[in-house]
Amino acid sequence: MVKNSLVKKFKDEDLQLIIDNNAYHSPEESETDCENGRSNIIVKDLKWRSDTLRLFLREYIDRLRTEQPNNRKLRERVTGNCFCNNEPAAPLLAPHWTRSGYKGKLKIAVTQQLDQRQDQQYDLMKFAEKDCCLDDSN
Repeated sequence: MVKNSLVKKFKDEDLQLIIDNNAYHSPEESETDCENGRSNIIVKDLKWRSDTLRLFLREYIDRLRTEQPNNRKLRERVTGNCFCNNEPAAPLLAPHWTRSGYKGKLKIAVTQQLDQRQDQQYDLMKFAEKDCCLDDSN
């Protein structure tokens, strides 16, 4: 398991439950775009999941995975606020921070980490734009 400053805030047992049990993960459906014929993965949401779990999996873990050099993204993942039909109940022993309505310290930690990453990406974009403008002036 990857150990970084955010992941260390979670209990190993909780993370292992999420890794081992598909019930925590968003259901996915494959769909072909009629306009361009490309195949997309439509990611549905689960009403019982907390914002903390949703943000941690979608915005943090999934993005870390796509940033890995060996991870090719074959199909685009389309995420939204669409909920799954016939949604299963939350797993019986689901940690409290994974359930809807959680507003504790882990939610704050995940939100702060994502805000920090967004700021860093914005700074990189501004630097790249500035660098590009300097190259154009030569």
